[in-house]
Amino acid sequence: MANINLSTGQMNRSTGESPNVNLGMVIAFIILLGMAGIATFLVIKEKSLTTDVATAETAYTTALADLTTGRNMDVIDLQSRIFKLKEVVNQRNSTTDSILNVEKFLVAGVVVKSFGYKDAEKTMELTCVAGDYDMVARQVASFKNSEYFPEVILKDAKVNAEGGGIEFSVTIVGK
Repeated sequence: MANINLSTGQMNRSTGESPNVNLGMVIAFIILLGMAGIATFLVIKEKSLTTDVATAETAYTTALADLTTGRNMDVIDLQSRIFKLKEVVNQRNSTTDSILNVEKFLVAGVVVKSFGYKDAEKTMELTCVAGDYDMVARQVASFKNSEYFPEVILKDAKVNAEGGGIEFSVTIVGK
């Protein structure tokens, strides 16, 4: 019987391996070296970035400390007060509305000597000075005729010994 070789690939007679196996080993080794190089690069880059972040955090902390000490702290405090005042001005409260309405309904010749406000009851205690009793009556009528003050109570009226005129006290209940 005749010896027939049915192999399709070229065989190396000395080692018995195909030449494609040697090429595959070389390619795998090159890929392995490339991955090791990339991993080494990433480890070095991570250490570099960690150092840069630590340096930036130190610089930030130093700059923040410089900005929040001495005169700069006064500026920051003033800025925060300005923000708070803007909030208070933007929201209308009953005290400012009451003062505006007292001014609006104040009769010419009557001077407010003192003002007290109780927020819970929305009442105002006014001490005013007028030239005569007629001005006192007109002032009380002005407050009573306004739609903002539903209840006006004249507590007392007496001659002002200090500057003349009539000093009177009024309790006003606001809306």
